[in-house]
Order: sequence, then C-alpha cells, then structure tokens
Amino acid sequence: MSVDLTSSGNSETIKKSGWFELVRKEDWRAVWIGLFLVFLGVFFWLSGSSIKVLTAQIPKWNDLPTLAGALSARLGSIFLLYLTFLIFRGNLS
Repeated sequence: MSVDLTSSGNSETIKKSGWFELVRKEDWRAVWIGLFLVFLGVFFWLSGSSIKVLTAQIPKWNDLPTLAGALSARLGSIFLLYLTFLIFRGNLS
C-alpha cells in the first residue's frame, strides 16, 4: 500500500509505504501504546505478578481526613502512575 502525494503542477512523486503510516500517525501511536500495555499486563500476569503498583486504589471517603490518609498511604503509587502517563504522552523523554 502506498500513497501518491503528487500535485497537478509538480512532477515529483513522494511515495510513503503503509508501514510508515503505522508508526508516524498519532492514531496508530495510541494503538501501539495500548497493545504494549496489554502485552505488559499479560506478561506480568503470566509471571505471577501484577501491575497493582501502578493502580492508585483510593477507597471511598466521606471527610477530608479520611481522604488525606488514603492519599498519603498511596502517594508512591499515585506518583508512579503520573510518571507513567508523562512517559507515554512523550513529555518526559
């Protein structure tokens, strides 16, 4: 599959293969990141581990002291989750 990007006044032809588009387009990047996360989860599951360290499981809360206690107990997981989002967005590379 190739794309012909010629204009009517230009005789030069630029051909891009379909593989090029699977790497460079933002939509496909989202697909690759999603597949990577699925394979990573399956790998951890098969090895007997889990990715719970990346999940900030915050319990239900009714008042601010309960929320503060829950957040402080899970501060490492919250920070690691935020760091993971930064890496996947490309802001920390």
